[in-house]
Amino acid sequence: MVGPELEEYLSTGQASDRILERGDWFNFCERLIRYRLTRRPVSVLNRGFVILILLASVAIAPALLPSPVRGQSTDTSALYVSPPASHSGSSFGIQVDLNLSSSEAFNAYDIQLSYNYTTLRVQSLTVSSQEQEIAHCINGVGTACNISDGPGIVHSAADFSTILQGPFTGLVLFSVQFSIVGTGTSLFHPFNDTLANPNPAPHPILHLTQDGIYSNNGATAFFNVSPAIPIVNQRVQFDGRSSFNPDGATITTFSWNFGDGTSNVLGAVVFHNFTMPASYSVTLNVADQNGAMGKITKSVPVSSGLGQITVNIRSSTNDNVPNPVTVSLYNGTGTSFVENQTKPEFFTGSVSFHDLKPGTYRLNFNGPGVVSSSMPETVVPGWTTYDTAFLSLIKPSGDSGSLTFYLLLVALVGVGIALGAVAILRRRSGKRQARG
Repeated sequence: MVGPELEEYLSTGQASDRILERGDWFNFCERLIRYRLTRRPVSVLNRGFVILILLASVAIAPALLPSPVRGQSTDTSALYVSPPASHSGSSFGIQVDLNLSSSEAFNAYDIQLSYNYTTLRVQSLTVSSQEQEIAHCINGVGTACNISDGPGIVHSAADFSTILQGPFTGLVLFSVQFSIVGTGTSLFHPFNDTLANPNPAPHPILHLTQDGIYSNNGATAFFNVSPAIPIVNQRVQFDGRSSFNPDGATITTFSWNFGDGTSNVLGAVVFHNFTMPASYSVTLNVADQNGAMGKITKSVPVSSGLGQITVNIRSSTNDNVPNPVTVSLYNGTGTSFVENQTKPEFFTGSVSFHDLKPGTYRLNFNGPGVVSSSMPETVVPGWTTYDTAFLSLIKPSGDSGSLTFYLLLVALVGVGIALGAVAILRRRSGKRQARG
């Protein structure tokens, strides 16, 4: 038996491992800066100082450096709920912790955490003293809540006063204290979880995300999945060892159904290969020594093994590039052409390359008024590699003439507005005299 929040989680197919979609990362950076501009508790001096740091971290990033996104390995960063299983009879606390890879640095996060509000009530949400909170939202109420916040959602976002370099383990990002208000099960599921590496230019950190669970309702099935992004024809681990009965009875039987026709696989920890990219409903059935049974189903997305590159295009002064820019993608050393994408004239934004095989690539940037340049990128299976290209603009010849033209144009527009205003005032004055 599960609570409404867990049933909703299972039916919507949310999974703890997600692939960032286009724009998520750039929107996250924009939210950081926008919040700094509007946050009242921060003094004007502190606000200005933080804004300068955030902007400078982007503006001074070298255009030719690749975004250092790492492939999946035993050194992959991990975001997880601690402890993984809770069954207190009164109040209790959980933490959302981070293990950071040796290849990463870290200084900011934005995480939402779902729970079953019919079984539990949030008493407090706390961050560490070295963090400066950006979002503090409980059940849709608080600071910097967004449209996806609401009942059964805890939302925390913060940046750290210093840049933390990996490797490290057990860094507490935030903690939540709960009281028990009913009988049932609550899955603690981190989602929309973004971790930021500021070096050499801000980019998201590839990481494994693992859930936690609470239960005061008999035999309780629970499992987590690894690696961070399950890939077709590669071994995926399913770990059900945190299943439990709050009465103390030992879980003795674990039976798995992987949603692809494979079922009745036994073992607390099992491995499975999926042969097709899809979202699979994986079910774990457990039984304890007394015959009590529990069940949980999670949606597990399996990637085709292809990746994506999304590049934001800015000028070397971190401004919009008004010129059209053609971005050419080459494989490996740059001798094998893949495809072109174009950023339209006058528009801000990014270009994306989809369905790319894992490996190294090179991006070439060309266009009128733009200094040609290139940058390397690495594609990771199932992951979107984000980067920002800072392009140098060519100052047009006869720039003073162009400036004179624009000044004349502005002056003419101004005169037109002034004459229009005078005409309106005269018309109103004439009407008043006619009435008189």
